[in-house]
Amino acid sequence: MVPDRQTAQSRIGQVLRFIHSHLDQPLTVASLATLGGWSRWQFQRVFAAHTGSSVAHYIRELRLSQAAELLLCTRDRQLEIALSCGFESDISFSRSFRQYFGCSPGQYRKRGVRCPLRAPIPVAPLPAPPPGSNPCQTRIRVESRPAF
Repeated sequence: MVPDRQTAQSRIGQVLRFIHSHLDQPLTVASLATLGGWSRWQFQRVFAAHTGSSVAHYIRELRLSQAAELLLCTRDRQLEIALSCGFESDISFSRSFRQYFGCSPGQYRKRGVRCPLRAPIPVAPLPAPPPGSNPCQTRIRVESRPAF
């Protein structure tokens, strides 16, 4: 694998792990781009190339899939589920849910049948540091060369 592509994949993996563990919190393209070390534009391009989806679309699908699962597996109120899945209001949740699943959250719960849900993209675990090394210690080598 080309080193640049390998680096990009590990950076995307880092961003995906962050997204998967912070779905209940506000996630912005700018903050995710900073986490991955890209500009917003470059991050969106690289993310789409690696995942086949835009950042916002991927996050929305994961949140809606998580909410759909909670609707069927819990007796929590719709508003509680919406807030726990990162939606700012019941109205935005209901609108997004209806667009994605073709029915309201209440109808989905009553029907009791799972629709195909979006699963998080699998990410390889972070490699373990070599034994005896300190992962917090970084070695930097500074080189200087004569001017041209």
